Amino acid sequence: ILGAHKTTGIVGQFILAGSVGGLMAANSGGTISLAPGSTVFGNVKISATQSLDLDALGSIFGSLAVKGVDQNESILLNGAVNDRVNLNLGDGGAIVTVDPNFRGRGNFTLITGNGFDSVTFRPTGATSETVLSGILKLHLGDGANSLSVGAKGVIGGLRVAGGIDSDVVTIVQGTLTVAGRTVFGLGAGENSIAVNDSKQFFGGFQYTGKEGGDDVIISGASIQGSAKFTLGDGGTFFELNDSNVFGPLTITGGAGADALGLQGTEVHGKLTTSLRDGANSLFTLDLIAYHRV
Repeated sequence: ILGAHKTTGIVGQFILAGSVGGLMAANSGGTISLAPGSTVFGNVKISATQSLDLDALGSIFGSLAVKGVDQNESILLNGAVNDRVNLNLGDGGAIVTVDPNFRGRGNFTLITGNGFDSVTFRPTGATSETVLSGILKLHLGDGANSLSVGAKGVIGGLRVAGGIDSDVVTIVQGTLTVAGRTVFGLGAGENSIAVNDSKQFFGGFQYTGKEGGDDVIISGASIQGSAKFTLGDGGTFFELNDSNVFGPLTITGGAGADALGLQGTEVHGKLTTSLRDGANSLFTLDLIAYHRV
């Protein structure tokens, strides 16, 4: 089919096994599948009115846009998208999985609603590299959310924003390169961020906390540019271990008891720590700071 395929009210199962010029599915739900080997030469646009399962395993030469509803949604991407990806999901909880074979050339934006959301960008243990030329932008809604960013590959930038309640963010062990800026701004609640081994952040690293006690543990990272950590109120456990910061490192405490640890880390720019009221602690071991304030 050389032209765009337009359909309304998909209920049940729709499978694309060949090639079309574009795909537009309005007022749809159920299961929509782009089978392996299928090709969409234009854009894919899906708007749901009920629970949606989307399996995009083929190639999309245009953009992918999904508008969800306030019901459970499941999104699986394991193909190529040559333009931007925009997933705007509703309340009720979502499971979003981006498998290792995914390739993206534009920005990847995911917005979730209220409820528990589980987002896996490239599963742990896979052998191929995910390449995203654009920026990975994740806006997690209210609710206890889980985010895992995979171990191997290159992405153009990373932005993560959270809502109310506890969020768990893990950048798993392996070789991940972020070519642009990395920014975390999780919302209120007891959040957790863990960055594990062999990560390169070429555009700097920024973390901003809010109310609630957060755990921030970064190990084996190489940060090119500035690293800025603004801890939230409620007490934060912060560690930067076995890492290199090729620029200034600034740590600003929040209200409450903050526990900071800097171990086996080199800071090639100015190191500044500023702790506020509360029973704070700072532990250092094998720390090399060329300019400390």
